[in-house]
Amino acid sequence: MALGVGVAVLFALPALTAVWRVPPALVLRSEAAPLAAPRSVRWIALLVLVAGLFGSAWIQGDRASYAAWFTGGLAVLGLLLWLGARGLIRTAAAVPRGRFGPYVAHGLAALARPGAGTVGAIVALGLGTLVVLTMAVVERRLESELRDALPDDAPSIYLVDVQPDQEEGVARMLTEAGASNQTIVPVIMARLSAIDGVPVSTLVEERERRPRDERRSRWRLTREQRLTTMRELPESNRLRAGTLWSDPERDEVSLESEFAEGLGVGLGPTLTFDVQGVPIELLVTSLRTVEWESFSPNFFLVAEPGVLDDAPQIRLAAAKVDAEREDALQNALVEAYPNVTLLRIRSILDKVRGLLEKIALGVRFLGGFTVLAGLAILAGSVGATQLRRAREAALLKTLGVTRRGVWTLMATEFALSGLVASVLGVVGSYALSWGFLEEVLELEPELRAWVFLVGGVGTLGLAIAAGLATSLRALRARPVETLRG
Repeated sequence: MALGVGVAVLFALPALTAVWRVPPALVLRSEAAPLAAPRSVRWIALLVLVAGLFGSAWIQGDRASYAAWFTGGLAVLGLLLWLGARGLIRTAAAVPRGRFGPYVAHGLAALARPGAGTVGAIVALGLGTLVVLTMAVVERRLESELRDALPDDAPSIYLVDVQPDQEEGVARMLTEAGASNQTIVPVIMARLSAIDGVPVSTLVEERERRPRDERRSRWRLTREQRLTTMRELPESNRLRAGTLWSDPERDEVSLESEFAEGLGVGLGPTLTFDVQGVPIELLVTSLRTVEWESFSPNFFLVAEPGVLDDAPQIRLAAAKVDAEREDALQNALVEAYPNVTLLRIRSILDKVRGLLEKIALGVRFLGGFTVLAGLAILAGSVGATQLRRAREAALLKTLGVTRRGVWTLMATEFALSGLVASVLGVVGSYALSWGFLEEVLELEPELRAWVFLVGGVGTLGLAIAAGLATSLRALRARPVETLRG
């Protein structure tokens, strides 16, 4: 609550600077000539707003870099929307009225007049459209990815902590359960102690002096590593560089390419591992790419067969089992091998999918508030000019314009504001969605045009409805009563 109140106060500061000078004459003429604070005060208020946004984002995100990106991105979005609104006003003021019909000409003139509230309404509506559309697109893409994440031939269960003397019995139980695509691989726990003779502690100290983004990869040096041994690579692995088990004189290891990049090694270095107090040196002779989405047992480190046979190890089993047989298999495993843990991939994916849906719902809900804020600003700016609009409607009716014609004139004004807000919001949402999916999540964007079209049309319709609803009283007023005052 304190954070929300603080952010609201921050955004109110630039507007409150208008009370810096309040001569009565300017107050009475505020609609024609809005009050203005000294330029220095306005800049100070803007800097306080930016600093406050950065601080609140830092509190929430725990990283100054994230807070800086958020604040900068929000500033850029707000600036683009503001420029779009100002561009609309300048265009409306400069376009010759004779080239259009009376409805469009009146709408353009209404946008360019003082006190129209066009800028605030467009910025808020456009930002709300951007947030809601972006979340909808990202959520649909993530849901699609999770729904299709489990390939037809992928394992549906994992068996963890299988002891070597239990391997044969577990394999037999999987066969009896009708499992297919069975895979059982050894897992050896070890810690990386040196690279080419340089201790890991020294390497960690060196990385601590690097920029923050490079320091984040230190976990590859300090974590407890899980190695396996394979004679041939599975289909989910592809050699990217080097040759598998090519040096008969040395014990070899193959690294996943991104993991090797994080370690800062390529082909040729010697990695020293501490396996239960025993040092083992492995030569890097190949780099691999791994399809992690295959859900097959995959590892960052694959050692040459025979090198780690005497090391303490467990087994990891994976198989595809029909959903209706999983309960019976789990009960049998508990009874025969209580130490073995069965993980169901289907249920895990369902829980992840459900969690993402709840997160997306919450963000869409908050994005909806942003849209409502834009509509409220639009309605407020219309409501503040009720008397003027009532007089305009009365004058138009007196000149022979029908009630439907008056409605059309005002709807055109609101439609132009909503059109600019929806176009800017849709374009910004497309760019943000594409960048987030492509660069952050590394997914094929697969953006569907109809989603953005529906969002843009919806924003346009909401703008027209909000404006007309607020003008309802002015439109219904009888001309004779309005003109008499």
